[in-house]
Amino acid sequence: MAAKINSKKRKQIKEILSKGHKKYHCIFCKRVFLVTDLTIEHIIPKKDGGSNEITNLVLSCKICNQHRDRADFCKYVIWMNNRIIGKPCGTKSGGNGNRFYKKRRK
Repeated sequence: MAAKINSKKRKQIKEILSKGHKKYHCIFCKRVFLVTDLTIEHIIPKKDGGSNEITNLVLSCKICNQHRDRADFCKYVIWMNNRIIGKPCGTKSGGNGNRFYKKRRK
């Protein structure tokens, strides 16, 4: 399993992913945030064999990061891009908003 990212490394990763900008967009909802308010999201989760390599990391807002939970990254990006414009970040846009989530293990 990949090692945890320390605060110094986290700052460096955010700098690289945001291309040096002070503000950057969430990969999911496309809203602009201060880079310090964004979280580092793993495309392939560490529990599924993903790494902390820069090619496996993106920036997302805290709400989208929590809302994605166990959803497949690509399906969640598509779902977010097809949402009704103007809905607040992290809310469901009707229907079964959890349809891309894996069933929780007992």
